[in-house]
Order: sequence, then structure tokens, then C-alpha cells
Amino acid sequence: MMITTLTRLMTLTLSSSALASTTGVIDFDANSFMRTSNDRATTYNTVTLAPDFKSNGKVIEAEASLKVIAFTNNLSSVTGEAPNLYLASSRELDSQHQVTLGRRKFEWSELDEQWKLGVWTPRFTWIPYRPENIGLTGAFYTYETNHFRVMAFGSPISIPEHGSTMASNPSAGTISYYSPWQKPLPTTLNAFQSSTPIFYSVNMPDIGGILMRPEAALKVSYGDVNGYWASANVGYLPVHQLDLAVQATLTASNVMANIQPLFPMQQVATLESGFRGNGWSLWGSLSGQNPQRNTPSVDYMVAPMNPAFISALGGSIKGPADFTLSGSVLNINESTSTPYVAVSGTTVNIPLDSRFIYKKAVQVSAQWGEIYSRLLYRLSFVNDFQNQSNWISADVQFSPWAQMRGRDSLPLVFGLGADFFNSNSGIGTIGKYLGDDQVRGRISYVF
Repeated sequence: MMITTLTRLMTLTLSSSALASTTGVIDFDANSFMRTSNDRATTYNTVTLAPDFKSNGKVIEAEASLKVIAFTNNLSSVTGEAPNLYLASSRELDSQHQVTLGRRKFEWSELDEQWKLGVWTPRFTWIPYRPENIGLTGAFYTYETNHFRVMAFGSPISIPEHGSTMASNPSAGTISYYSPWQKPLPTTLNAFQSSTPIFYSVNMPDIGGILMRPEAALKVSYGDVNGYWASANVGYLPVHQLDLAVQATLTASNVMANIQPLFPMQQVATLESGFRGNGWSLWGSLSGQNPQRNTPSVDYMVAPMNPAFISALGGSIKGPADFTLSGSVLNINESTSTPYVAVSGTTVNIPLDSRFIYKKAVQVSAQWGEIYSRLLYRLSFVNDFQNQSNWISADVQFSPWAQMRGRDSLPLVFGLGADFFNSNSGIGTIGKYLGDDQVRGRISYVF
């Protein structure tokens, strides 16, 4: 109801403002896997519509940035997200103070910007190993001077992050996704020295239990565009990642698994500091996270969710010819505990994902060219030390009309890329994509 009302208000604001603008992109993506698999097809084509409506008036400013994705051969796969959907007091009204209502994407931490962990902000996880940060939803207040900034946030509701639409068939006892990048829970389990099928059912809580979770956060930062900067955050927020409890019972012929989604909260604090120089930057981040989860009973299995200390260090340097090299190291120490295991004569253990996509990892990326360049090259490497896995991604972007139309208008863009996965464990965010090496092609129309 709140989002619907906000959308109507924004429509009136955007349509009545002389300073309103509409930009966006329409993408056609073709993905081809290099190896065949029993649990997916070899080729997938998607269409993405991502309009961005903005209005900057003397009293009110607003933005609605939307994203809708679907596979071309299955309209049931349509998935939507709104990184920004808000109304705010105009900076023309007051240059230092601003109030925002709705969903707005702010930069809460360099940690989330670089590693996309979803500690402070939720994510859109259409491709889980390439998540996109989106905004928190609620009321925001910001106070800014030349060097000092305070940002406060509060909301009576929490909206969980999501990715591809889930296709569930309770009568058949299966849970699957339309997207090949969303890895489903296992369908069989080795028990009694044989492969035993797993039949799933889902026990969804009421909508109030999902949404009615108050949250709040505060960030204080000091610094300028160039030079030294520092920030401190504290918050009581939801754990944005999907969290499942599974009650599994082993029978003579199968495993009956009842899934109950959980919606834990967290106390979190972050200290960050860094320096931005002429063509280079360096930053460091320290975070403490204390999750709070109510497990249904000891008969349910859950992934470990314990207090964690998160540290990261990174930087970038810009060379000649628009060449940029950046890198970061991540280390997460989570206190360990044994997850609850359902016991019915025989122990049944179904693997569940951690809330962290990485715990001990390093990433390095290189880019040659800028977004407005005729040619843009990107190469990135991620090594997941804990799960002995790595991922290499390479992309080339070609904008034929870049030089003719200038920096701010690239009507047609072509892209070609590839992803390669290697793992000695077959687990973790990267490891479970072993065998899913792929080639990607894209045609984008920018309006």
C-alpha cells in the first residue's frame, strides 16, 4: 500500500514538473553455457527494461528507477525491482537538510559497494555471484556541509532482497527457479548407501511477519571528494539474505523436508577510513555484526549464523589512456557453531548457504576506457580462499556512436563477455558454478 501510494504521488510529481526527465536502457542478452548439464538448458535469452524517471523541482525532487527482467521463452519468469523509488525535499529548498520518503540507494559503506555483501543494504540477486545493491525503504534524513555529513534512516517495515522468480510445485515436492543462475536445494541425498529423493514443502509465514520488522541506522562521515575521509555507522537492520530452516524426516523410501523461511535481524556497526588522491585511492573497513535469529525448534536445520567480525582493505590507481586497476582483500571471522540437525533414527543433513557470499577472498579488476568510450574493456578476478574457488570475468563494450554523440548519449551499445569458474570444492558462491562457464552477448539501446 505504501509503495503503491508513493508511486502515484511520484507519477503526479514527475508529470507536473518542468525539470522532469526520463532515461533508461533496454537490454537484450544472450547467454550460452560451454558445457551441457542435466539441470539447465545450454542457451538463455533475456530482455531487460530499466527506465529511470527523475524530477528536480524547487520544493520536491523524486526518482523512480525500475528494472524488469524476463526470459524471452517464458513470461512467467518476469522479475522486477526498484533500486530507487522516492520523494524528497529539494536541495533548492535547503542545500544542507533533506528528508526522503521511500526507497533510496545511498552509499552506506565502502565494504558493500566493493564486495556486495548486503550487510547494510539489500541486493537484487538475479545473478547471485553478481548482485546489485538497491536502496533501503523508509524515511531518511541527511545533513551535509562541505566536509561533514549525517545520515539517519528509520522504517517500520523491512523488505527482503530477492532474485529470480521461484517456480515451486508442492504437489510434486520440488522447488526450482526459472533462472539457471539460481542454484536449487538438492533433490537427492545419499542415505543407506543409495540415492534417496527429497520431497520439499514450504511453510510461508504471513505477510505481516515478513514485512513488519522495524529497522534504523545512522551514519556520520567526514571528508571531501579528494583527501582524507572517515565514517562510522551503527544500525539495527534485517539480515537481508535468504535464510531457511529445514525440518527433514527420513523414511524408508525418501526424505520429507519442510522449509520455513526465517527473517532474522542484526545489530551492526562499521568504521571506515581512506584517502582519495589524484588518480588513486586507498580505503579500509572494519565491521561487527551480531545477528539475532529465532529458530523454530531443535528439529530444524539452519545454516550457521553467528556474530562476525568483517575486515576489508582496498584501493585503486588510474594510469594513462583511461586505464584503472583496483583490488580488495576481504576477511570474515564468524564464531562457529554446529547447525541444528533433524534426527529421526538417522541424521539427515541438507547443505544450506551461508549469508556471506565470501568469507576470505581477494578481487582484482582492470578497466581500459570509460563508460562514454568507443571501446571499453573489463577484466576481473575473484579468488575465494575458503572454498578454493576462483572466477574470471572478461567483457568488451563497443559504442559505435560514442564519439559522434558525445559523453552523455550512447544510443546503441554492443557487448561481449565470458565467465570462467574453477573450484576444488564445488561449494560456495563460486564453487557451485563449476561447469557453468559461459559466453555472453548484449545489445543495449540507451534512451
